[in-house]
Amino acid sequence: MDGASTKMKLITTLIFALTTLVAVAQNTAPKATLELDMKKAMPGAKLTGTLTVVFAEGLHAYQNPPSKDYQVPLTLTTDSKGFKITPKYPKGMMRESMGELSALYEGTVKIPVTIEFPKTAGAYTLKISVNYQQCNESTCFPPGTVVVESKVTLKKPSTKKINP
Repeated sequence: MDGASTKMKLITTLIFALTTLVAVAQNTAPKATLELDMKKAMPGAKLTGTLTVVFAEGLHAYQNPPSKDYQVPLTLTTDSKGFKITPKYPKGMMRESMGELSALYEGTVKIPVTIEFPKTAGAYTLKISVNYQQCNESTCFPPGTVVVESKVTLKKPSTKKINP
């Protein structure tokens, strides 16, 4: 192999490595927060709140349900024992992405959620997984998960009697 051929292979390898690094750097995980009025949290209660997901500039996820059957939609799940979550996914914005019109979530997305609490008093950790696949205008990245965690203490309501 001559020197020019070796240099060309080295340059090609460096370009590939830099392109890969740029693509990985562009796949910034979304940020997620949960707003919930914990003052009303009691055993067995159902509370409504908002889970907010913020996607970095230039990134989007597919709405739930997706507009195409092969798209991976954003989903909210929990494995926290005794908790049940019911999200009400908003409609995405219709945008052209990778040559086709699709319903996307981008920027800040507010997802109303109903959370059913365990029926037993005690201290709990509620973990909600935000499962997503982000894409930019030319690439979809591997699916990822961001976890929102909240400490919850459930107390039974006071049953003290007031004597007249």
